[in-house]
Parts: sequence; C-alpha cells; structure tokens
Amino acid sequence: MYEKKGKLVENAQTQQDSSLMILSNPKGQKFEVSYTTAFIWNLFDGKHSRIDIKKKLGDLTDLSDEGLEEIIEDVISGLKKFDLLKAPLEINR
Repeated sequence: MYEKKGKLVENAQTQQDSSLMILSNPKGQKFEVSYTTAFIWNLFDGKHSRIDIKKKLGDLTDLSDEGLEEIIEDVISGLKKFDLLKAPLEINR
C-alpha cells in the first residue's frame, strides 16, 4: 500500500478555477491538483489498498473498472513524481 507524503495546504479558491486543491510535499514545494487527485491522495493512508480506493472512487462515478484503474495509475505516477507519495517499499525502511 502507498502512503501519502506532505500535506493539504488549501484549496485554490483565490483563483478563478476553484476546483483545484494545493498539496505541499515534504520540501515545502506546492502543487495545484484536482479534487479527484486530492481525494485519492488523502486515501493513501497506509490503510486503504488500491482496491479500496478504486471502490470508493467508483462509488462516486460511473466510470468503468479500466477507467478507474487508469485514473488511479495516473494519480500515483504524478504524486510520486512530485514527492507526495511513498512507494510501498519506502514505508518499511
């Protein structure tokens, strides 16, 4: 299971697009992300598996299993790229 890093700073209501959230990684760098990304990131708490996350996201949308998997994989890739997610192997080090 993955585990989130960093913190939710705020939502970006001061901007025209209020559908964005701001996450901050451990280095203090801030990144604007969608509510969907923030929702998924928040579920990476070391307790929820990918299957759990897929089910929770699926309960909120009418996407196919393949569509849900694609979204989750894209979110994981982006979060890891910006140091906002610990890979399973990093957690027990």
